Parts: sequence; structure tokens; C-alpha cells
Amino acid sequence: MKNPYYLVNGCSFTLGLELNNNSMRYSNILSARLGIAIKDLSSEGKSNKVMYEELYTVLLNVRAGDLPPPKFVIWQTTDNYRQYIIRSLYSKRTIPGNLNSQIVTGQKGHSAKYQKLEYWSIHKSLKDYKQYCLSNGISCEELYTGVQLNFTTWDSEIGLQNSRSHFVGDYTRITYELEHIRNIFSLQALCKEMNIPLAILNYYEPDKKILKDKMVANLDDSFFIIKNYKHGGLYNHLLWRGYSRPDGFHFDADAHEFKADIIYDFITSGKQIEVETESHEDLEDYPVFNYT
Repeated sequence: MKNPYYLVNGCSFTLGLELNNNSMRYSNILSARLGIAIKDLSSEGKSNKVMYEELYTVLLNVRAGDLPPPKFVIWQTTDNYRQYIIRSLYSKRTIPGNLNSQIVTGQKGHSAKYQKLEYWSIHKSLKDYKQYCLSNGISCEELYTGVQLNFTTWDSEIGLQNSRSHFVGDYTRITYELEHIRNIFSLQALCKEMNIPLAILNYYEPDKKILKDKMVANLDDSFFIIKNYKHGGLYNHLLWRGYSRPDGFHFDADAHEFKADIIYDFITSGKQIEVETESHEDLEDYPVFNYT
């Protein structure tokens, strides 16, 4: 893109699958209000890790001189339940030197490339999960229903010799929470180095267990639109403000207007907001959407 632009990445909260038309997306509202094009990388179901890797990849291409620098980077972060591996069917579609082949955007773009590692969070709430454990006298580890990897040993003469399987993924999410903090720190550092402003809009607060980790203390709070981001997220705040949810999960055009307002204020004046920290009664323990 030769003309000035804003770079945005996010999941369905940015893509706006629930909206009647794309002009209602907060990113397009911002584009019209600021008079600057938006390069929107969002896709439904994207994980924080994929968003980070894509933003970092684009910025490295900017640093290499292949792209002009964006006037602002906007990163809408999501929950850390989402973990993926690349589908085998996507092999050969990622091309070195071809940036577009390394980024997935739009509806179904993400799901075409990535396979979920963990399914439990999209089928049961944590409340049901715990109740099942109590009712059946089993532990969370035994109930965990993520993806299994199968390891098979073959012998040239007798064929199948040994096969075993293991669950993969951290069901506590702490590993992913800490990884996300490292990625935020890394993107902040790159944006500082390149003198590119960064705005982070977190939909969910970090797990309270990681707040005592020193990495969290090293984050630059000025990059966050939500001032009290360590204790609250935008999703809960939107629930308290009473915005409509057509599908029972994603917020409608009125919430996109609100998001455009707070991002605009942050971009133009550095104004941060404070969000509700008390959990709304409609905020589920597993705040994820079933795209299957």
C-alpha cells in the first residue's frame, strides 16, 4: 500500500460477522472518520499468537523496505483458549517472499489454515466441566478432551510395531498466558524501534495467576487502550453497557460505534478508558464462540 494506512488485526470481534454490512465494522468507521485506509487482517477464530506473528511479519517487511510503514497498528486481542497447529492440507501454500501467502484474512481464512488443538472450551462451560468431574468422581486431567497425537513405530518386516497417543496442550492455559505476555512485549519493542504507534485493545483480562510474573511488570501500559487492562477486558465492559448481541455472543453495530470512538480517542489524543472489573452475570467462564 503506497498511501497512508492503519494496520489492524483481530478475530471475529474485528471482522464483524454479526453485522449486516462491512461498513459497520469499527475498523471501517475509523477509516471513514480519519480519512485513511485500513489494512484489516482480521479473521474469525484467530488466536493471539497468530495475530502477533502476522503483525510482526508485516512490520519486518516494512523494516526491509518492502512496505511503507503504517501510521498506527491496532491489535484487538482475544482469549487464550485458542491454540492451533497448521493443517497438513495447507502445505505448499506458504511462499517465502510472498507476504500475502503468509497472512490469512477474512471469513474462513483462518480456519482454512489452522486446526484447533483444544476442543473442550468450545463445547462446555467451565461450570459444566467442573460439575461433570464432581458427578463422575474424575479429575480435570482425565476429562480433558483436547487433540491427541498418535506416535507409531514401523518395522520393515512386521509392519506396525508400536503405537501410543498423548494429549497435547496446556489445559490450565498458563503457558499460553505467559507466551501472550512475551509476544506483547516483543511487538511493543519492535514498534518502539520503528517509531510506529501501537494500540492494544484487550477483550479479556489476563489470568490473575500471571500478574505476579515479572514479564507483566515490564509491559508498557501506555500501549493499552484500557488503562486497567490487567483487571478488566472490553467484553465484560460491553456487557455492562448493555450492547446487543444478535447471536448471543458477538456485539452488534452499536458496540462497533463505541469501539471506534475509544480507538479514535486513543489514536488522536492518547486517551485511555477504564472498564468494569466486576464480572457481569452473562460473562461465561469459557468466553469463546463455537465456530464448528
